[in-house]
Amino acid sequence: MRLIATLLVAAIPIGAAAEGFSTEDLGSTDTEAQCMERARLVYEEFDRASGVNEIVAGNWTISAFDVLKPAYDAHITCAYGPEDTTRATLVVYGSNEGDTEERTTIAQRMKAMWEAWE
Repeated sequence: MRLIATLLVAAIPIGAAAEGFSTEDLGSTDTEAQCMERARLVYEEFDRASGVNEIVAGNWTISAFDVLKPAYDAHITCAYGPEDTTRATLVVYGSNEGDTEERTTIAQRMKAMWEAWE
């Protein structure tokens, strides 16, 4: 029985698949509207380069679904920050079908696109 259990554990694929979040501080913008517009531009640029299935905006958040592939979603919040500014934060979520390295790369690419709009 111990041998069977050992063989079963050894047969489980230990890949890079990992559910989780990658978070990037995008800094401050002057207004919430400016933050939301910039987030939309980042998602549209990412869509042209790599693909995004859907972009959905709320009042102070904007999300991109199926980023690169169905395993990833991105979410940018535009919350009030210090000194009457708006603070932007990016969170990229990866399901078990994705992997940590790819999720982190997506977050870093989006952050670089955000910074390019400065």
